[in-house]
Amino acid sequence: MAKVDEKKAEKPLSVILLSILTFSVLLPVLYAQVAGNSNEVSFVYPSPDRPMLDIGAFIALIIWVTLSQFFLFVVSIVTGIGILKNQGWSWFLGMGLHVMVFATLFAAALLLVPYESNARLSSMAISLGALYLLSRKDVRAYLKPTTKT
Repeated sequence: MAKVDEKKAEKPLSVILLSILTFSVLLPVLYAQVAGNSNEVSFVYPSPDRPMLDIGAFIALIIWVTLSQFFLFVVSIVTGIGILKNQGWSWFLGMGLHVMVFATLFAAALLLVPYESNARLSSMAISLGALYLLSRKDVRAYLKPTTKT
């Protein structure tokens, strides 16, 4: 039992960086939504070819996006805590979280080109950095499930 405690006491720097990146993966996007740019122009000329949404669909879209980002933010906090506490499941949850965040934001960048934001690009960069750290051997060895006997 002493060996397990010694292993938990020494955290590699890459694990600490990974937990910080996991905690902060959606902070740029959430901050951009809350802060908003007061100088942003809401009218686009010429108008886009796609049809405008009615008010009900627009409100439903805003609620869905906000709730999904809040859910991913909670998952990123749980994953970051799991990484710091040396939980084996946190590697799988971290991989899934960062792949999902990167793929979603990449698809949004492709489909919503005129509405590209620096917050979306910075969250994609954070996800790529976290995926690199998750693929390192020392991180996988640290997060390997151990049995307490």
